[in-house]
Amino acid sequence: MDRPRLIASPSIDLSERSSFRLGKLHVEPLAREVHFDHRSERVEPLVMKVLVALAERRGEVVTRDELIDACWDGRIVGEDVVNRAILLLRRIAKASGAFTIETVPKSGYRLTEVQRASRFGRRLRWAALTALVAAAAATALLWLRQHPDQSHPPIAVVELTPFASAGGALASETAQASDSIVADMLTNAGLPVLRPRRGLGQAQPSDLRLSGQVRSVSGRVEAYLQLDDLTHGTLLLSRRFSVPAEQAKNLPEQIGAFAATSLATTGALMALDRERPGDRRLTGEVLRQWNMMILFEDPVGAYQSVERLAGQMPNSAVAQLSLAMITNHVLPLLAPGDRMAALTKGRAAAARARTLAPGYGDVAWPDCMLHSPARLKECETSLRKAYAVDPDSPFIAAGIRNQLVSVGRFQEALAYDRLAVAAMPYMAGRLAASTMLLEGVGLRGRADQQFKKVRRWWPNFDLAFAARIEGMLDRGSIEDAARFVATMPTDVDVIDRNAVAAIAADVSAQRPQQVRTRCSSQPIEDSLAYFCLVALVRSGDPDGAFAIADLLFPTLAAEDPKVEDRLFLAQPLRVGLGVLSTPALAPLRADPRFIPIAERVGLMRYWRDTHLPDFCGEKRESVCSKF
Repeated sequence: MDRPRLIASPSIDLSERSSFRLGKLHVEPLAREVHFDHRSERVEPLVMKVLVALAERRGEVVTRDELIDACWDGRIVGEDVVNRAILLLRRIAKASGAFTIETVPKSGYRLTEVQRASRFGRRLRWAALTALVAAAAATALLWLRQHPDQSHPPIAVVELTPFASAGGALASETAQASDSIVADMLTNAGLPVLRPRRGLGQAQPSDLRLSGQVRSVSGRVEAYLQLDDLTHGTLLLSRRFSVPAEQAKNLPEQIGAFAATSLATTGALMALDRERPGDRRLTGEVLRQWNMMILFEDPVGAYQSVERLAGQMPNSAVAQLSLAMITNHVLPLLAPGDRMAALTKGRAAAARARTLAPGYGDVAWPDCMLHSPARLKECETSLRKAYAVDPDSPFIAAGIRNQLVSVGRFQEALAYDRLAVAAMPYMAGRLAASTMLLEGVGLRGRADQQFKKVRRWWPNFDLAFAARIEGMLDRGSIEDAARFVATMPTDVDVIDRNAVAAIAADVSAQRPQQVRTRCSSQPIEDSLAYFCLVALVRSGDPDGAFAIADLLFPTLAAEDPKVEDRLFLAQPLRVGLGVLSTPALAPLRADPRFIPIAERVGLMRYWRDTHLPDFCGEKRESVCSKF
């Protein structure tokens, strides 16, 4: 069998590895490329090392420790690093069909090669199957009509063309840097990047083409990015970037983060259309509107367009799933009187998408999110089933993480947070959510790393500041939150700076009455309300704290589903339920008034029926006797 040579040392040096075959996959470790079906993909060095390590022992279990020794030289690395490498390799495996990677619980991973059939063997099998195919054709056609197969095929292929430049040396340098950095970021996000190579014959057609131009103008560097849907003949998106010349060094990464985020979601949706394509023009427009929504260009306009298109495309999983997912995002932006009709249509679209694409995990996400947050057990069950079917889907791991945070299972949420970030490592909202979780559980160094990534790649994404503030409050640190707010750039407006400074000073000076006065003198926004809630707890004022908690956590759970829907739609955006399980609110959980709050939002029902929160673990709190 054509295998790479076995190694004497546990450490893998790619420069010493010869090319080898793995099924129909041709692997070039030194070039960090894999080739199949007349196309090539770049692979980052550490992921290539993991592929080599598993391929050298194909069919055997390789432990995580062995992988770390061989690929990271024995350095201490987090589980998320190994998980991400395996995730990216599984995407290559799915796209090429050359191998599979099995997770062996409590042991490691096993790579199994998918053998290529010989020409003679294929002829024998073809002759044997001809009669069976002819006899079953009518039955198969009927089944396909009743059960359209739109399960999760490989993600869309991206053709990356070189960036053009004009206006001087800085523009030229930025364009050249963008060529390599954007390619690496797309590859790191698990996207198949097409780079045709000479001598390999006709390149496989790509689904998307990403192109860009960079120019220097009046002390600034501008970049124009364009994404064309080659399958449907549509311009999916265009984006203009403009930074001062002295900040041009960060521009290639900002372009890459934007492109990777857009392509990861769009490419996954395009996969649904590949095997059972619908109307090319309409599908292309659905994808274009989806891009506008996911990047917050015009969410309400995107919703209205996709609602209209989905009505014309009842058998398109792309259209139905897009409508369901956009509905969830746009509900808080709609007029209260329009929300019930939108919710009904969104749920119908989610159910239709689930029927059309049962193997695509993300069909469970909108169906879960288009119900009351009080349906905690039902939502988690749906997401976990979807994850078991399709762990590579872009949104499911993040959905499970969010659900675990809501019910106070923060330690388990950390594992899914790693998977969620690995699936979409450049998405601003996902990194911000990760920052909040890491801050809340006290992993401040990792939280700082995530926050810096968001700031470098998405400099205008102010919600990253709000997420970090909430994480600091989750662990009860009024002081850290106040210091952080004081250092925010002047153009960031996510919380009342003056109020934060004054309340923090009162907490420090032990002036509880003054804290209550500041926090109850006028209606306050949710961000400041949570700050006040924690400040009142810290000041030893449970009465004031419960008064704010009553405002932040209105009734969500009801026996009648119609009543529960009305409660849900009355205020679609709320402070997350996970706040009630944070270390900051431990004193409130010791008070009998906590139980009615947990009851009315559905948490008590979940804790009694499903799984206890972290605060009922080793440091079991007194309230746990009520579950």
